[in-house]
Amino acid sequence: MRLLKRLNPSLKAVIWETVLKTADFLINQHDLAVIDPMDINKVNNILSERLSALHIEGANGIVYTYKGETKYSANDSVSPAKARYCMPAHYIDYPPSIQVQAWTDYGTATLWHYTEAEYIGITTASFWASSC
Repeated sequence: MRLLKRLNPSLKAVIWETVLKTADFLINQHDLAVIDPMDINKVNNILSERLSALHIEGANGIVYTYKGETKYSANDSVSPAKARYCMPAHYIDYPPSIQVQAWTDYGTATLWHYTEAEYIGITTASFWASSC
């Protein structure tokens, strides 16, 4: 406390501002989880729109975990385990308590869309040669 009395008033203001910003941040993180939790179906709809814009077609979903309780978008707990691509789970708050993970089960058309023409030719030729 003696140290604070000896500090320059402008430095005290900066310290106080930092403390208040940190407190606001922690309160907002708490609100994120407890008061206004994420609607995973809305997040999944946004994910679907973004994937469609990139011509990535197929099923997709969100896995949301808070304090050990896991929720799945559209109550689909089977598909993430079978998906072709599943992102690593990421914490989205501090201290870490909320984990979000996205998955997609894209079709073969998506692979063809993103594969370069030379690789399509090589794949087709090798498939054709193996079937002869």
